[in-house]
Amino acid sequence: MADPLANALLAAQVVAVGLFAWVPYHKGWLTASAAGVAFVLGAAIVLSTSVLWLLVLVSLLLFSSLATRFRYADKVARGTAEAKGGARRVRNVLSNGLAPTAVAVLTPFILLLDGGVDWAHVAALTFLSAVAAAGADTMASELGSLSDRVYLITSWRRVPPGTDGGISLPGQMAALLGAGIIAGLGLLLLGLVAPEVGLPPAMRLGWVGPAVIVLAGFFGCQVDSLAGATLELRGYVNKEEVNLLGITAGAALGFALGVVLG
Repeated sequence: MADPLANALLAAQVVAVGLFAWVPYHKGWLTASAAGVAFVLGAAIVLSTSVLWLLVLVSLLLFSSLATRFRYADKVARGTAEAKGGARRVRNVLSNGLAPTAVAVLTPFILLLDGGVDWAHVAALTFLSAVAAAGADTMASELGSLSDRVYLITSWRRVPPGTDGGISLPGQMAALLGAGIIAGLGLLLLGLVAPEVGLPPAMRLGWVGPAVIVLAGFFGCQVDSLAGATLELRGYVNKEEVNLLGITAGAALGFALGVVLG
């Protein structure tokens, strides 16, 4: 016989996911189709882990949208602004949300592993590293595009703002900020709140976890830039595929460091 309390909690989580998808659509941060995809990804995250993991990803959407709207008129004049006022489309949601969602879905299986490793901590670090890579890249792109001194990461040749693979000092600082925001949110939600409310898995407290997340997020951003300067400039891949590659690289480094540092 089904547990009424369990069913009620499941229904509440689904409603919460619906709200997390509807509010960004209502605010103009997501298109209608993107909100539908966000609902599917959000449901997968919540059902595999907890609503706190989804809150981290929703926070990414929030500060990414704010970064997009920062000096938007200047970006339009430079030709570096996101289309449709920065509203994220399906391909944006997938490129930024697919890797974190995959980590969340795999987490119940990761927790079954043995070997003397704190796999709950590793899973949380991997998820947060993926989100941090997405946050670092978004902040670097949105704030770096306002810089007048942009250089191609592979040759250090000066290029126009918005060039694929172009980096700048403000953009790099913004990347660290974006990764740092996610690290701080992760420490708060998965390190402090999750254990208090009995929602495993959780990351351990201390400076090592946030340091890993910032490093992995920043690394993912650099992989994104390298891929943009090589593969994307040559037309082998598009922007969204480059984003997915960078985020996956950040997640992979977060996982490796989490296992090594144990």
